[in-house]
Amino acid sequence: VQVVQLKFAWFWTTLALTLAFDGNVRVHGFWDGWDWRTIIVAISWVCKGWSTFLVLKRLDSVLKNIGEAAAILVIYLFEVTVAKHVSGWLPINGKDFRLTVFLMVWVVVLTVLTYTMAAPQKKNSVAAKNP
Repeated sequence: VQVVQLKFAWFWTTLALTLAFDGNVRVHGFWDGWDWRTIIVAISWVCKGWSTFLVLKRLDSVLKNIGEAAAILVIYLFEVTVAKHVSGWLPINGKDFRLTVFLMVWVVVLTVLTYTMAAPQKKNSVAAKNP
């Protein structure tokens, strides 16, 4: 229920800001400038949102964070291995493999894993030790 309330308020706020600050939307309509690539991105965001909520419904936020951290690694590996081969028919540019970037991605993944899997710290008070 809280997520629905958040998204409802988010939608109306975003729409109001778009109408207030984007002149093209006011003149040409909301869909001005959209093409097939924009539609694919919008559909992918909807699918990502639905799948995230399904994961949260079945699992918990810890596993969701681990999944998102692993997705960072998968996206980087896609960019350096597959993207060059599909750049002819998808609007994507491949990247060269750089060890420093790869290691930074691993640092992010391992940091999330360490943080989410670590046992909670017990609070030890001085008064409890010395009665």
